[in-house]
Amino acid sequence: MSDFETLILVSTALAGFGAVLQHFYDGYATKGLYKRTEARTREIPAQIGLEVEAALERVAVRQEAKYAEAAKAAETSLRMSGTRQIGLEKAQMKELQGAMVEGIGGPIFLAIEAWNPAWADKLRQIDPALLLQFFESPWFQANIAPRLQPLMSKFLKSGETVDNPFLKGLAP
Repeated sequence: MSDFETLILVSTALAGFGAVLQHFYDGYATKGLYKRTEARTREIPAQIGLEVEAALERVAVRQEAKYAEAAKAAETSLRMSGTRQIGLEKAQMKELQGAMVEGIGGPIFLAIEAWNPAWADKLRQIDPALLLQFFESPWFQANIAPRLQPLMSKFLKSGETVDNPFLKGLAP
Protein backbone atom coordinates (compact mmCIF):
# COMPACT_ATOMS: atom_id res chain seq x y z
CA MET A 1 0.00 0.00 0.00
CA SER A 2 1.23 3.41 -0.71
CA ASP A 3 1.49 6.29 1.67
CA PHE A 4 -1.36 8.05 -0.03
CA GLU A 5 -3.68 5.08 0.41
CA THR A 6 -2.65 4.78 4.02
CA LEU A 7 -3.40 8.42 4.55
CA ILE A 8 -6.86 7.99 3.08
CA LEU A 9 -7.58 4.94 5.25
CA VAL A 10 -6.33 6.61 8.42
CA SER A 11 -8.31 9.77 7.64
CA THR A 12 -11.45 7.72 7.04
CA ALA A 13 -10.92 5.79 10.28
CA LEU A 14 -10.38 9.02 12.21
CA ALA A 15 -13.51 10.58 10.69
CA GLY A 16 -15.52 7.46 11.58
CA PHE A 17 -14.12 7.47 15.10
CA GLY A 18 -15.00 11.19 15.42
CA ALA A 19 -18.52 10.46 14.19
CA VAL A 20 -18.90 7.70 16.80
CA LEU A 21 -17.68 10.05 19.54
CA GLN A 22 -19.99 12.79 18.33
CA HIS A 23 -22.85 10.33 18.30
CA PHE A 24 -22.30 9.30 21.90
CA TYR A 25 -21.72 12.91 22.98
CA ASP A 26 -24.89 14.08 21.22
CA GLY A 27 -26.94 11.22 22.65
CA TYR A 28 -25.88 11.61 26.29
CA ALA A 29 -24.69 15.18 26.78
CA THR A 30 -27.24 17.74 28.10
CA LYS A 31 -26.53 20.12 25.24
CA GLY A 32 -25.95 17.50 22.59
CA LEU A 33 -27.36 17.63 19.08
CA TYR A 34 -30.04 15.02 19.77
CA LYS A 35 -31.26 16.73 22.94
CA ARG A 36 -31.35 20.11 21.19
CA THR A 37 -33.16 18.61 18.21
CA GLU A 38 -35.65 16.86 20.47
CA ALA A 39 -36.31 20.07 22.43
CA ARG A 40 -36.66 22.01 19.18
CA THR A 41 -39.15 19.51 17.78
CA ARG A 42 -41.24 19.92 20.93
CA GLU A 43 -41.13 23.72 20.59
CA ILE A 44 -42.08 23.80 16.91
CA PRO A 45 -45.69 22.58 17.31
CA ALA A 46 -46.25 25.04 20.16
CA GLN A 47 -44.81 27.86 18.04
CA ILE A 48 -46.90 26.78 15.08
CA GLY A 49 -49.96 26.74 17.33
CA LEU A 50 -49.19 30.24 18.60
CA GLU A 51 -48.67 31.51 15.05
CA VAL A 52 -51.93 29.92 13.88
CA GLU A 53 -53.77 31.33 16.89
CA ALA A 54 -52.35 34.81 16.25
CA ALA A 55 -53.31 34.57 12.58
CA LEU A 56 -56.84 33.48 13.48
CA GLU A 57 -57.13 36.36 15.94
CA ARG A 58 -56.04 38.84 13.25
CA VAL A 59 -58.62 37.37 10.87
CA ALA A 60 -61.28 37.49 13.60
CA VAL A 61 -60.48 41.15 14.31
CA ARG A 62 -60.80 41.98 10.60
CA GLN A 63 -64.06 40.03 10.36
CA GLU A 64 -65.47 41.75 13.45
CA ALA A 65 -64.56 45.14 11.99
CA LYS A 66 -66.20 44.17 8.70
CA TYR A 67 -69.35 42.94 10.48
CA ALA A 68 -69.46 46.06 12.67
CA GLU A 69 -69.18 48.23 9.55
CA ALA A 70 -71.92 46.23 7.82
CA ALA A 71 -74.14 46.49 10.91
CA LYS A 72 -73.55 50.23 11.09
CA ALA A 73 -74.40 50.57 7.39
CA ALA A 74 -77.54 48.49 7.88
CA GLU A 75 -78.53 50.60 10.90
CA THR A 76 -77.98 53.80 8.93
CA SER A 77 -79.97 52.39 6.02
CA LEU A 78 -82.76 51.35 8.37
CA ARG A 79 -82.77 54.77 10.03
CA MET A 80 -82.87 56.51 6.64
CA SER A 81 -85.64 54.18 5.48
CA GLY A 82 -87.61 54.91 8.63
CA THR A 83 -87.09 58.64 8.20
CA ARG A 84 -88.20 58.42 4.59
CA GLN A 85 -91.25 56.41 5.62
CA ILE A 86 -92.15 58.99 8.25
CA GLY A 87 -91.78 61.73 5.63
CA LEU A 88 -94.02 59.83 3.23
CA GLU A 89 -96.58 59.23 5.95
CA LYS A 90 -96.53 62.93 6.89
CA ALA A 91 -97.05 63.91 3.25
CA GLN A 92 -99.89 61.41 2.91
CA MET A 93 -101.40 62.60 6.19
CA LYS A 94 -101.18 66.22 5.03
CA GLU A 95 -102.92 65.32 1.78
CA LEU A 96 -105.56 63.35 3.68
CA GLN A 97 -105.91 66.18 6.17
CA GLY A 98 -106.52 68.62 3.33
CA ALA A 99 -109.25 66.36 1.96
CA MET A 100 -110.75 65.99 5.43
CA VAL A 101 -110.70 69.74 5.99
CA GLU A 102 -112.43 70.32 2.66
CA GLY A 103 -114.95 67.60 3.53
CA ILE A 104 -115.64 68.98 6.98
CA GLY A 105 -115.65 72.60 5.91
CA GLY A 106 -117.46 72.21 2.61
CA PRO A 107 -119.17 75.49 1.72
CA ILE A 108 -117.93 77.19 4.85
CA PHE A 109 -114.39 77.20 3.47
CA LEU A 110 -115.62 78.76 0.27
CA ALA A 111 -117.32 81.47 2.32
CA ILE A 112 -114.22 81.98 4.51
CA GLU A 113 -112.06 82.14 1.41
CA ALA A 114 -114.34 84.77 -0.12
CA TRP A 115 -114.30 86.72 3.14
CA ASN A 116 -110.55 86.30 4.07
CA PRO A 117 -108.38 84.13 1.76
CA ALA A 118 -105.26 84.22 3.97
CA TRP A 119 -107.22 83.01 6.97
CA ALA A 120 -108.78 80.20 4.92
CA ASP A 121 -105.30 78.99 3.91
CA LYS A 122 -104.22 78.97 7.57
CA LEU A 123 -107.33 77.05 8.59
CA ARG A 124 -106.67 74.41 5.92
CA GLN A 125 -103.37 73.59 7.65
CA ILE A 126 -105.04 72.80 10.99
CA ASP A 127 -105.85 69.29 12.18
CA PRO A 128 -109.45 68.44 11.16
CA ALA A 129 -110.45 67.45 14.71
CA LEU A 130 -109.28 70.81 16.06
CA LEU A 131 -110.93 72.59 13.16
CA LEU A 132 -114.25 70.95 13.96
CA GLN A 133 -113.93 72.08 17.58
CA PHE A 134 -113.08 75.58 16.39
CA PHE A 135 -116.16 75.74 14.15
CA GLU A 136 -118.35 74.59 17.05
CA SER A 137 -116.78 76.99 19.55
CA PRO A 138 -118.94 79.80 20.99
CA TRP A 139 -116.39 82.39 19.85
CA PHE A 140 -116.64 81.26 16.22
CA GLN A 141 -120.43 81.07 16.42
CA ALA A 142 -120.66 84.57 17.96
CA ASN A 143 -117.99 86.44 16.01
CA ILE A 144 -117.35 84.76 12.67
CA ALA A 145 -120.56 82.92 11.77
CA PRO A 146 -122.67 86.11 11.45
CA ARG A 147 -120.13 87.52 8.97
CA LEU A 148 -120.19 84.34 6.90
CA GLN A 149 -123.99 83.91 6.73
CA PRO A 150 -124.50 86.23 3.74
CA LEU A 151 -121.69 84.47 1.84
CA MET A 152 -122.93 80.97 2.70
CA SER A 153 -126.12 81.40 0.68
CA LYS A 154 -124.00 81.78 -2.48
CA PHE A 155 -122.20 78.48 -1.95
CA LEU A 156 -125.06 76.30 -0.71
CA LYS A 157 -126.99 74.75 -3.56
CA SER A 158 -130.73 75.20 -3.55
CA GLY A 159 -132.48 72.41 -1.65
CA GLU A 160 -129.23 71.29 0.03
CA THR A 161 -129.61 70.19 3.61
CA VAL A 162 -127.07 71.04 6.21
CA ASP A 163 -126.07 67.81 7.97
CA ASN A 164 -122.79 69.00 9.43
CA PRO A 165 -123.30 70.15 13.03
CA PHE A 166 -121.15 73.24 12.59
CA LEU A 167 -122.98 74.29 9.40
CA LYS A 168 -126.50 74.18 10.91
CA GLY A 169 -126.16 77.58 12.51
CA LEU A 170 -124.64 79.08 9.37
CA ALA A 171 -127.31 78.10 6.88
CA PRO A 172 -129.61 80.92 5.78
